[in-house]
Amino acid sequence: MFLDRLTERQQQSFMALATRMVLADGDVAPEENAILNARKEAMGGNVTAPPAEVFGATNADVLDTRAVRVFVTFEVLMLMLSDDHIHTDETKVMDEICTALKISADERQQLHDLAVRANAGSDTAERQAILAAVEAMAGG
Repeated sequence: MFLDRLTERQQQSFMALATRMVLADGDVAPEENAILNARKEAMGGNVTAPPAEVFGATNADVLDTRAVRVFVTFEVLMLMLSDDHIHTDETKVMDEICTALKISADERQQLHDLAVRANAGSDTAERQAILAAVEAMAGG
């Protein structure tokens, strides 16, 4: 939804975080794979995740603005929630991401609730309301 606003390098970092989330529980669900592929296509189809970031620390230096951090957190939460099962290891990965990106527990919960609504297949008006709420959190 917001990935087209990221620079190419930020998109690579997003893909690293998204890949880390998909791999977290050791089982890549078809829903997760579909969303990951859709996000990659939305970014032009050529974005690759740097392996050092998939298996290393979150690159908060690249994800350097409040807006980028909120957008990336929201997108990763949507991916985490896509298979209707939150594994303990996925929660740990999300904890690490939110800590690195300085997303508070309250903000995380708000973004989580918005991601649940977005994944529910909302109608156009609801989807616009979700996008506006994420934008507001990002400072836009």
